[in-house]
Amino acid sequence: MAAPNIGSTAASVYLRVACGPVATATGTNATVIVSCGSTSSTVLRVTRLDIGNIDGENAADISILRFVGTNSTTIVNTVSVPADAVLRVYDDSGSLAVTEGQDIRAIASAANDLTFDAEYQEFA
Repeated sequence: MAAPNIGSTAASVYLRVACGPVATATGTNATVIVSCGSTSSTVLRVTRLDIGNIDGENAADISILRFVGTNSTTIVNTVSVPADAVLRVYDDSGSLAVTEGQDIRAIASAANDLTFDAEYQEFA
């Protein structure tokens, strides 16, 4: 299916949120932050993505990837998030488009240390 014309007045826009822990799994098992199905007829615009470190003592690294099927491209590679801190990856000044068949995923360097909180718009 074709993605919607987001410039059209007929397009519907929905505000969505996603949050949860970031796993240490790699490859296609990485934690899915947002996903745009291959037949969804939608486009997503990530307007805010925060990575929080809930470990009170140790820093942890985060990697953010864009997947198209099983192929990935690294967006953020092993950036350190200090203990008890938040890393703002994206905000309204620089958003991230996700089109049909794409996922944005995350990988943490340490188990149970990092969480994600994202806001995004869904154009349908």
